[in-house]
Amino acid sequence: MAGFQKDRVLCDTGDGLIQHRELEHVMRACMEENGMKFSDEQIEDLTLALFEDADQGNRGAITFEALKKQLEKQEGLLENLSISIDRWMVPPKPKESRPSILSLLYSLKPYQLTKPYLKNNHVFIVFLSAFVIINFILFVTRLYQYRNTNSYTMLARACGQCLNFDCTFILILILRQCITFLRTHGFNSILPLDHHIYLHKMVGVTIGVMAVVHTAAHLLNFGMVVINDEVLNSSHYTMSEWLLTSKPGLFGLVGGGANPTGVALIVILFIMTTCSMPFVRRGGSFEIFYRTHLLYVPFWVLMIFHGPNFWKWFVLPGAIYMVERVRRLMWLRSERGKTYISSGLLLPSRVTHLVIKRPLHLDFRPGDYVFVNIPVIAGYEWHPFTISSAPEQEEYMWLHIRAVGEWTNSLYAYFEKEQHKLERGDAIAIEGFGSSSTRLPQSTSTTIEEEEDKVKVINESQGDPRSFDNPLFVGDSDALVSSSNITGMINITANTATVNPDGN
Repeated sequence: MAGFQKDRVLCDTGDGLIQHRELEHVMRACMEENGMKFSDEQIEDLTLALFEDADQGNRGAITFEALKKQLEKQEGLLENLSISIDRWMVPPKPKESRPSILSLLYSLKPYQLTKPYLKNNHVFIVFLSAFVIINFILFVTRLYQYRNTNSYTMLARACGQCLNFDCTFILILILRQCITFLRTHGFNSILPLDHHIYLHKMVGVTIGVMAVVHTAAHLLNFGMVVINDEVLNSSHYTMSEWLLTSKPGLFGLVGGGANPTGVALIVILFIMTTCSMPFVRRGGSFEIFYRTHLLYVPFWVLMIFHGPNFWKWFVLPGAIYMVERVRRLMWLRSERGKTYISSGLLLPSRVTHLVIKRPLHLDFRPGDYVFVNIPVIAGYEWHPFTISSAPEQEEYMWLHIRAVGEWTNSLYAYFEKEQHKLERGDAIAIEGFGSSSTRLPQSTSTTIEEEEDKVKVINESQGDPRSFDNPLFVGDSDALVSSSNITGMINITANTATVNPDGN
């Protein structure tokens, strides 16, 4: 009778009775679903026969019980009705069709070419396309300029012209004060300012590829053409003399300086590229990455002597960069905006919550971030973290840092170590500090001062101070935090912190 109960659900209009037209609608649908070929007249006759036989009182409507008795007399009809209604309740399986060649090609289209991606990243795509077009134009025009020389010279000069642009453009991408200025003045809508780190890496890869091709083409040119040229090599210099000395007196800003500086440049570039790989930066050797990246100074100096026209590309961005460096050093030496790190709280999921006294004149908006350096963790590592507190919170600013990498895990372990000291009993309990502190409005707190490192630990849980989950670590002395911009850089030492508006 399960099928009949489903019939009842489908036929019931709320009055408890079945009308003739309702029964006809169900009968017609069942016949079509089961593939039965009946004309409209036959379906009407069958419905009328069932309806009249069940409507003994000629009321124009029948009850479900009366219909049930009629259907029980027709077992085959009841079975077909049940099957049909079951099919109504379960959606049909979609028809399997062989994919067309066009649909297969469409499925292979990368996500970067889909409409949503293009719409959300059109500024970045336009900027990247402009970068590619500029390199292409420089490459082609240089090829045309040296069309009367051999193919090795043409390729080397074309790549060299691209390197003039790329080695200057990679500097522009790290002008953080300029990028901050542009971002705060609304240029983020026309320039991919938030992608400058990714673009810096991309240009670095481009420089590496161009440098390899440039070097290989020059080596082939000198080994196969210049050495055998009676005019250029009239003094019969050897290959090593051409590459490692300035004796020939040809090529470069200073005659003969192009080849030796080129060898030095390719060595520096190899070191910088290798030490910039993720396995170095994220594998516990960030300081190697940082120190080798300082080779950018001799790299650009050598580039000026290597390429006779490079200084024309470099002079303006280089001057801006020097101004930024001087301003940054002057700012670091100043004592504006002093404040302190108030506390550090260990949270679940290995999250460290840093509370920093908000410096004067520090204005930021939701989504802004700061660069953090903690020398006790790693002296040369700077990491950006989003400010998690609301701008309306005037007293303090918050950072929530989850331990997912080496540096963040070291930060968490630094505070966790203090917890272990407390658990071992290496601390002296002092009552009443937390409850009277305006910075920590807990109603019941226990303060424990660790003797050696002068770090106060406030237990937010009640009872035994050694049985806590979320200890709060408070610096014993004031820390220095300096900032005057919405995207600052916080330099946190063991008990001090300094904030610079642009980071390093």
